[in-house]
Amino acid sequence: MRALAQGIKTVGEQILWSGEDMSKKLLLPVFMLALLPAICATQLLLTTASDGEAVIMMGTTDSVWSAVDPAQAYDYFGWEIIENTGCGLVETEPGTGDIVPSLALSWEVSGDGLTWNFTLRQGVKFDDNTEFNASHVKYSFDRSMGIASPDGPQLNMEYAAIIDNVEVVSKYSVRFNLKIPFAPFLRLMACPASFIVNPEYAPVDQIVYYTAGDARASSPMDLGPYILTNWTRVAGKDHEMWLEANPNYWNSGAGLPKTEEVIIKFYADATALRLAIEAGDVDVAFRHITASDIEDLKDNPDLKVWEGVGAAIQYMIFQEDPLAGLPQLNETKIRRALAACLDRQEVVDTVFLGQYLPLYSMIPTGMMGRREGVDGPFKVLGDANYTYATSVLADFGYSETNKLEIELWYETSGHYPSSPDQAVLYKSQFEASGVISVTLKPADWPSYRLNRNEGVMHVFLYGWYPDYIDPDTFVSLYFATWLNHHYVKYNATNNYDVLKAAYDEARASTNQTERIGLYDELEGYAVQDCPVVPIWQAAAFAVTKPNIRGVYLDITQAWRMWYLWEDSAPPFIENVDQEPAEDDVYPDDEVMVYANVTDESGVKQVILSYTNGNGTWISVNMTSLEYDVWNGTIPQFDFGTWINYTITAEDNVGNTITSEEVLGYQCRYHVIPEFPLVILPLFMLATLIAAAAFRRKRSI
Repeated sequence: MRALAQGIKTVGEQILWSGEDMSKKLLLPVFMLALLPAICATQLLLTTASDGEAVIMMGTTDSVWSAVDPAQAYDYFGWEIIENTGCGLVETEPGTGDIVPSLALSWEVSGDGLTWNFTLRQGVKFDDNTEFNASHVKYSFDRSMGIASPDGPQLNMEYAAIIDNVEVVSKYSVRFNLKIPFAPFLRLMACPASFIVNPEYAPVDQIVYYTAGDARASSPMDLGPYILTNWTRVAGKDHEMWLEANPNYWNSGAGLPKTEEVIIKFYADATALRLAIEAGDVDVAFRHITASDIEDLKDNPDLKVWEGVGAAIQYMIFQEDPLAGLPQLNETKIRRALAACLDRQEVVDTVFLGQYLPLYSMIPTGMMGRREGVDGPFKVLGDANYTYATSVLADFGYSETNKLEIELWYETSGHYPSSPDQAVLYKSQFEASGVISVTLKPADWPSYRLNRNEGVMHVFLYGWYPDYIDPDTFVSLYFATWLNHHYVKYNATNNYDVLKAAYDEARASTNQTERIGLYDELEGYAVQDCPVVPIWQAAAFAVTKPNIRGVYLDITQAWRMWYLWEDSAPPFIENVDQEPAEDDVYPDDEVMVYANVTDESGVKQVILSYTNGNGTWISVNMTSLEYDVWNGTIPQFDFGTWINYTITAEDNVGNTITSEEVLGYQCRYHVIPEFPLVILPLFMLATLIAAAAFRRKRSI
């Protein structure tokens, strides 16, 4: 480690002896230095690009429901396209969950929580080179709240119950006047439903839908990291989308987006998606790969499985309106009996191989008010509680000879994970009661959504991803009118009125303890009524090639494509040195070779390869020491042997570099000869001179 302590040493500054044991050293004449071969430099440095490859291919089984317009989109993938092509006033920082500035630089709130003032970022440009200002904020909110699409987020998230109006204070200052002191207001501002549209492409009274052959006309977004440049559908289903880096993105100075272009390819099912990632047809597979495939792919050395925090949930919904030929489910006790038949642990163990969590509350674990290890209120109904279920249903005349007949609907398009497998298991759990008969009803996703809107599904499965990181967005599902399960309609015989009152009080409170108490109260009413029933909470998974970086799977569930990049840069190799020094090696010396090796993804291995010129190379694994130093040993060799060696470093994503690639030659040293060649001719010359002098002396 001597040379490492001395720092960088150039070829012209070699230290030959350094006070070491001189008894076995033979000092060479100065002119002998000219005969030594060039030796390896002591610092090998590779410059890496900050960005990865220009294009990343992504595969998914998900799709856009109807639009990528904030006034209409209310689905996971539609929101993700909005999030990657647009911006809100604030955003959620990846990894931390903190609210940070985006189009707004700063904000302040009044003491009563009813007035929010935002100071806007200046110099931000839309696609048509118009400068973003406060009028665009007002336009975006006035437009979406004015359209109030029945299937859109503003109506269903009750924007109008929160925001009274939006006021332009000055060109770069905007004010939100609220109706209630809404506790998660900044979280609401960070969600894609609150993103800013370009008025040039977003008519004030019309929703922007998909336009075949014209991606620009299909999206009102252009303030985000990417711009949607291609969107194709085949037979009404998403086929491909192209996102290209937005040159006007306000945060491009931070090197975002990391990748110039992302191409999204849509697959029919999880099997096709797995085959695509295994074949290398895509770099990233996200939503959805089955649990068994996830477990298999964890063992694939050519792929990386990413796992993160999950806030996605799945729940079961009961249609309370009458449907022809089916028993009406407007009776709360019947819904409770059905809920008691579910065995959540069996679902997560059987279908999801233990990757998910059983859920006994609509508020997922990790969210405010739901601590890990504490069961939610639905736990009181039990799992596979057939004693309770049969007893309750007997009061309504149901028995083994007169079974309660239900239709259980599920989607088949891969929009939710393993829906067919789930449905088969739920059927089995219901029928294990002995008094329930289940008919399974599959439907592709477009038909499934249409059936939901028309209220024709008897019992059906649905999933939820948080609108914003707050319990408010989850508990609203109990009475969400867009589900069309008509719980509100039968409020005379259920607890809707008091449940909704607790909900309204909780969202207007800024006291966290009070809010948690109100959510507990609210869910107590929900357990009595079971309008919807929570089943599981998902983990988040993505599968990538090993060199893909920038994957964030946090509680927001946001898929931030602008952070993705392909790591094609090999490790850094620095401060290569050896002990003894290259001109100081004797036959009884083992040579210790040292190098500093670092890589952002981590160093997988460093290999030292050497040869004595006989045509055979021997490789040994170098050992990792402290401070990124790696060490390897070359054994003893005979007098006069020339040794060539090189170092190969590999990072955790498979990129490699060798010292020879950087230097253009191999490192080399010479084991000092037993009788240095330069001494022999000098000795012979001295002998001849002495002999000649002796003869001359005798002749005299």
